[in-house]
Amino acid sequence: MPIMRKERQRRPNLEQAFGRPAGDEKPTQERVAQLAYQLYQKRGGEHGRDWEDWFNAEEILIQGGKCP
Repeated sequence: MPIMRKERQRRPNLEQAFGRPAGDEKPTQERVAQLAYQLYQKRGGEHGRDWEDWFNAEEILIQGGKCP
């Protein structure tokens, strides 16, 4: 007689369980770093504005924007 396996129930995505829309994902650190570097290069490589580049990159990615 074959053993019947109990079907596993799928767990809900934690972000969905806490009311966050499925498409509203936080950008990865790697992706933010890539875009921040592109922003740095785009403005001529001026030093001293790394935080500004980082926060701008996060904002662009959160809003669903593409790389410049």
